[in-house]
Amino acid sequence: MSLFVFLDLDGVLNTESSQRYWSIVDPEHSAIKLDSEAVENLNIIMKMYEPKLVISSTWRLQFKPAILKEILLANGLHIPRPEELDITPHHPPIGSEQGRGNEILAWLKNNGSPEHYLVIDDESFDIREQIPKEHTCFVTGGWHGHGFSKWHVKHAIEKLDKMGVPQCPQCPQC
Repeated sequence: MSLFVFLDLDGVLNTESSQRYWSIVDPEHSAIKLDSEAVENLNIIMKMYEPKLVISSTWRLQFKPAILKEILLANGLHIPRPEELDITPHHPPIGSEQGRGNEILAWLKNNGSPEHYLVIDDESFDIREQIPKEHTCFVTGGWHGHGFSKWHVKHAIEKLDKMGVPQCPQCPQC
């Protein structure tokens, strides 16, 4: 039984506070720095459930999957099967009331309609009409917030447990 996590980056792992901090530490912006606390929190889910990661963020339009994988791994994100990292298809226009939700639905349809998936995003306007709420974990505060927090970890675990998704038996968090 596979679990798929659809991940947005801005507002989830990339926050205003992390960018403000890194602009002081790394003024040349030689590397993309994500919010280390948000990454650490998401790693709890990534290690507990070992999901396949699908990037639904608009970053997938700027970076090829191999570069996205490098960015995430360089920032400490645990990706159980990095070779399987995928992206959702692009169905313009982005920002429409159904954009990202329809892209996630298209990915699900093209990949056998798996029943175990979780969408982690900071914006609901283009997802809530297409994706059932039991499959969503919305990170409030957006870009100006604190990203994926301990509360979101608890919320995600509750949803995954209700779906009957088994936890990794070798996981140190289990």
